[in-house]
Amino acid sequence: MKDMEPAKKILGMEITRDRRRGEPFVSQGGYLWKMVTKFEMSKAKAVQTPLTAHFKLSASISPKTDEDRSSMERIPYASAVGSLMYAMVCTRPDLPYLASPVSMFMANPDKEHWEAAKGVFDFADDLDKRRSLTGYVYTLFGCAVSWKAQLQSVVALFTTQVKYIATTEGVKESLWLKGLIGQLGIMQN
Repeated sequence: MKDMEPAKKILGMEITRDRRRGEPFVSQGGYLWKMVTKFEMSKAKAVQTPLTAHFKLSASISPKTDEDRSSMERIPYASAVGSLMYAMVCTRPDLPYLASPVSMFMANPDKEHWEAAKGVFDFADDLDKRRSLTGYVYTLFGCAVSWKAQLQSVVALFTTQVKYIATTEGVKESLWLKGLIGQLGIMQN
């Protein structure tokens, strides 16, 4: 058996390591971008919320005419949903909420179902500007004493990373506030 270099990719997932902190990261940025290209969504207008309220998905929306059914047969709906499922299983624990509604219509999807599935690929427009928003509000005796809403400084490739960044910012502020409250002599639990 021969020891090779550290793994950089496995099953379409990129592996990176922060050796200083001893943390590995697994992402599917390349795979997801390939899917965006495959399903011709690279020019799609990005959305902040993939399945917005205007998507009222239902089986009653299914194609009614032969012409509608024929046009939907040319759309790779099942393949797109399957690609979302693969990403969900491997690196995107946030996707079940989004993939579940669109996967219910695999047998007879309509154009509205297809638009909803494309909406899940919301990062398709411009990855360089797709920064997530971090926000928090801390209150003391019912009054806001600290708040923040700002774009994150980096583009996160998956929402788990977004949540870690947001949590880190919130915890840093809470530690500072805890010190301030302690110096003011306010009792803490």
